[in-house]
Amino acid sequence: MGMRRFTAILVSALVASAGLAAVPAGVAAEQGNAPLDPAGCSNGAYVEDPGSNRGLVADCTALVAIGNHFMGNPANDGLDYSSPWKGTRISSGRVVELNLSNNHLSGTIPVQIGDLDSLENLDLSNNRLTGAIPAELGKLQNLLDLVSHNNQLSGAIPVELGGLGSLKTLDIYNNRLSGSIPAELGNLGSLENLDLDHNMLTGSIPAELGNLHNLLYLDLDNNQLSGSIPAELGNLESLQDLRLYDNRLSGSIPVELGNLQDLEFLDLDNNRLSGSIPAELGNLQYLVSLDLYNNDLTGSIPAELGNLNRLLYLDLYGNRLSGSITAELGNLHHLRYLDLKDNDLTGSIPTELGNMRNLGILNLNNNRLSGPIPASLGGLLRLESLSLHNNQLSGPIPDELGYLDDLRVMWIQHNRLSGEIPVELRVSQSFRFCNNRITGALPAHLRAVATNFSGDFSNLSTCYEGAFSDDEGILSEQAIDLVAQWGITLGCGDSRFCPFQTVTRAQMAAFLYRTSAYLYGTPAPVGEILLADVDADNWYFTYAQWAVANEVMSAPGGSFNPEAIATTDDMAESLAAALDHLAAPTDVLNLIQLRFSVDATILSLTRNLMAAVLALVVLNAP
Repeated sequence: MGMRRFTAILVSALVASAGLAAVPAGVAAEQGNAPLDPAGCSNGAYVEDPGSNRGLVADCTALVAIGNHFMGNPANDGLDYSSPWKGTRISSGRVVELNLSNNHLSGTIPVQIGDLDSLENLDLSNNRLTGAIPAELGKLQNLLDLVSHNNQLSGAIPVELGGLGSLKTLDIYNNRLSGSIPAELGNLGSLENLDLDHNMLTGSIPAELGNLHNLLYLDLDNNQLSGSIPAELGNLESLQDLRLYDNRLSGSIPVELGNLQDLEFLDLDNNRLSGSIPAELGNLQYLVSLDLYNNDLTGSIPAELGNLNRLLYLDLYGNRLSGSITAELGNLHHLRYLDLKDNDLTGSIPTELGNMRNLGILNLNNNRLSGPIPASLGGLLRLESLSLHNNQLSGPIPDELGYLDDLRVMWIQHNRLSGEIPVELRVSQSFRFCNNRITGALPAHLRAVATNFSGDFSNLSTCYEGAFSDDEGILSEQAIDLVAQWGITLGCGDSRFCPFQTVTRAQMAAFLYRTSAYLYGTPAPVGEILLADVDADNWYFTYAQWAVANEVMSAPGGSFNPEAIATTDDMAESLAAALDHLAAPTDVLNLIQLRFSVDATILSLTRNLMAAVLALVVLNAP
């Protein structure tokens, strides 16, 4: 479980145990849902002995204004807001906590929250709040935690938040915030958690964030950030988690990141980073996960990565790495996942990889590896998936691979392998071997799982490869082929699907439009809809127009935000709106979670997941 998910559960538990909705002793609750009367704060109706509790009277007045703000919004009809003390906790005669999370609140954040000058904890998460974050929140000098994730907040992050000197948590992920990250956030010397992911933030990462010496968690993923990664982030000596993936960052990976001695997670994937992988990353002795995939990294894999003896996940696929696979990776005895596919690696597979006794997934496909498959891989007794296809491997399939009782997938097609398939080999789900020089009979127990086989070894050059060349071996390959067959996807060019790339809002609109067209016929053209950021010559013009006109996707203030990254939460809402036979968005999310075991409400949407879900809903359409 990631830190963010764990923190959310922990906060929920603390909220429940603290009795946050309790009314202070001696304070009566107002009955009914009529507008709250601010006079009740000073005449004894809401505050006992108001003359001796002037601070609480002031807080009560602010709370009445907050309650009336929400009850005055027609979108909140039926809201149970019968007391100004809803969601509060009182300490030493002042309101120190306001928790309005999970209340289906609509509308803007009341500026009167800024008048609760003793407030330490503010949680507005998991609502439907829109509009800007009020600059007035910058007045809350005692605030420790500001949490407002999973809303629809827009506009810029107020620079005034940089004045909250006591703040430990700033958690506003999964909104629609735009503009740049204020450099003033670098003044938050007490900050431990900064989570801004899944927004529409642009510009560069401020170097001033390197001043946050108490920071433990920095998550800026799934935005539109550009420029280089500041070397100053190497000053964050307490940092445990750094997530910058799914942005447009460029330049090299700073060697200074090797100074982060407490770092456990480093995710820089799906950017435009170039240059070599710094050998200094081998200094990160506590690192558990290193994700650098889908960048433009070059050079060799540093031998120093073999020093990361706590590493569980190493993902370098989709770069332009060259040279041989360093034998030192065999020192990673705890590694469970190694993905080096889609690079330009040469040389032989090191026999030392057989020392990674906990490895479950090994992907070396789509390189230029040569030589034999090492017999030492038979020592990977926990291996479930072995992908070696599209290389230049030669020699026989080692008999020792028959020791791998947990092996589900083995893909070795498009090599130069020879000899017979070992009788001992056990593969339970998918076995692909075509376009080799293999002779002899296919063992009977593999016939049920062998793909690309017609029963005649002499005709292996006619292997079926599917619609795209880069989705072999992934679980959603069949779904991708289906949506390609239905005309829902056209791929990403050059016979590729780019399954692990994230989906933009423009691309999601295209997916949904074509799905609707396949099921119900081509939609009728819509009248002119003025979208500030969609021109008639954009490739997605028709799709965006259709999506907005039919309320499949929103365009707040006339902005469609076509390049913003879509989430599975976005997909669930849009699918339910676009396809007649689907249930409510929550039911769609439950379906995604059930079938794909993901935290659907915050996961960025990838092309393979989009294809898998669309195939699922189309196949179940009446």
